[in-house]
Amino acid sequence: MEQVLLENRLEFADTVTHVEEIHAKKCKNLTDQQESHNRTEKAVYDLEISHLNEDLRAVMVKRYLVKQNHKKILDKKTLDQLKELQARELKHIKELFDFKLISTDSVFHLKQKHQDEIQTLDIKHYKERKEHEETLTNLREAFQQKLLEEHHQHGLKQVSDAHRSTLGNLASIHSQRLTSVQQTPTESTIQRVYLNLFKWGECVFEETGYEYGFDIEAFRNSENPDIKTGISQITSCEEGLRLLKEKQAVVRKGMLAGHAAQVEQAQAQQQQEMLELKIMQDAEIQQLKKQHDSEISELKIVHDREVAMEQSIHDAECEALTERRILSSVLDSVIDGIIIIDTNAIIRRLNSAVERIFDYKADEIGEFLVGLSTVFKGKHQLARTSTC
Repeated sequence: MEQVLLENRLEFADTVTHVEEIHAKKCKNLTDQQESHNRTEKAVYDLEISHLNEDLRAVMVKRYLVKQNHKKILDKKTLDQLKELQARELKHIKELFDFKLISTDSVFHLKQKHQDEIQTLDIKHYKERKEHEETLTNLREAFQQKLLEEHHQHGLKQVSDAHRSTLGNLASIHSQRLTSVQQTPTESTIQRVYLNLFKWGECVFEETGYEYGFDIEAFRNSENPDIKTGISQITSCEEGLRLLKEKQAVVRKGMLAGHAAQVEQAQAQQQQEMLELKIMQDAEIQQLKKQHDSEISELKIVHDREVAMEQSIHDAECEALTERRILSSVLDSVIDGIIIIDTNAIIRRLNSAVERIFDYKADEIGEFLVGLSTVFKGKHQLARTSTC
């Protein structure tokens, strides 16, 4: 499990790094594209206003600066929206990673639970088999004990019969030997007779032995009811153990199949949930893009409205400058000197004839006529002065 988690974390880190590199490249491309577009627009605009005079060029520059300010705001908004979209994509990647991590952990715990269940079942089956095997062992041991006892009884009976026969033979031989001995036998002769008899008896006893080995299978066709009952019990117990093992194998196989079905169902459900999550994330991205498009559209409408207002103001300024230039041409073409003042007797305009009359430049005449304007304000008369 730790290895799987480590691999998932490494995969997530690689994915995030790759996505961040793509996002940084997109932001840089957008910024470069915006800057290139602005430079192109500036060059075209400079070319368009290069033939205009200074006053009109200043007005047109103001108009261009207003448009550029709105363009910068729009570009910044577009870049911010791109960064927001990228942050949302990273958030979705993190959500998918968390979901995958939770799914992997859930499947792991489910498999661990299944292993515990299988282990518990195996222990239970082992105990059941152990009980049956112990019962079968006890039956076999009891049956073998019974056969051994019968075999021992049969052997004892054979030994007893052999002993009786041997004793009878010894007695007959003893009587025959005693009759063959003289009436006054010596003690050594009697001892030698008894010693020979004893050795002969040992030889007879050694020849009358029996074996204790036996085979249970050899008694299956026995007519003894006890043996039949014991063999029947052993056979029944063996059959029960065989059926128990088959039943346990079927139960274990069924449990494994059920576990596999549960894991498959859990994985299918997780895949369905992940698909729904991806669909929801795609819908969220589409909704965010629509929201961004709507914001950009509204911002463009506001900017277009403001640019139109600024353009109308600039057009009015251009028109005023044009009229002023025409007026200046008319005034300069008149031979008489003309000075235009306002209601406060402040000189607003004069023609070139005034400069010739007073022999001063326009800026100098402005300072020179301050006193004259003041006198005109007090006496309300100034020769050859026209007001507008």
